[in-house]
Amino acid sequence: MCYQAPGYPTSSRRMTGNVKVDQIMQTDDPAIAEIVAFIADEVGVDASLLAPETPVSELGISSLDLIETIFKLESRFGIEIPNDGPLSGSEVTVGTLVEHVASLLAAKPAA
Repeated sequence: MCYQAPGYPTSSRRMTGNVKVDQIMQTDDPAIAEIVAFIADEVGVDASLLAPETPVSELGISSLDLIETIFKLESRFGIEIPNDGPLSGSEVTVGTLVEHVASLLAAKPAA
């Protein structure tokens, strides 16, 4: 059974800051697609149902689970996610998580 957060469409067309959130979730960028797939696998939902504005808590990710997911993301992608960044709050959304991991990947020096 696929999960869809109540009241959230599967596609968003709004702006937050300088990033179009619909481009975060529906992209040809393989890195972002891999991040979204990883998160979907972690929470057991279809990646197409992850809306950027959905709080991770609505996906069943508690604050402790979020810490564990962050550790797994760090390990999977070879990045370090700071404790005091945008993922440290209580209202972390799927879009924030994807955007932050993608920005860290983009800033990562080439191997």
